[in-house]
Amino acid sequence: MLQEYEVYFEFFGKKMKSKVLANSIEQAKEQILDKVNFHKVEAAKDSELNDAINGMNEVIDALQSLKELKEKLDTLKKRT
Repeated sequence: MLQEYEVYFEFFGKKMKSKVLANSIEQAKEQILDKVNFHKVEAAKDSELNDAINGMNEVIDALQSLKELKEKLDTLKKRT
């Protein structure tokens, strides 16, 4: 049954309230979420976290290369 709901929510620390017409509490929440418009999302250019992740990825790649090299050496040893 359609009825008016007052939805209380917080956005970037600011408490807000909005009234919506919905069939349920969940639908009222969804209506508020549907009003958020994302214009653009991109990786931060100067981010210490991104730098750390890139560093970890380089270490993982190096370890994978070492693993592959070890497997090749083991294969060669078995042939001789």
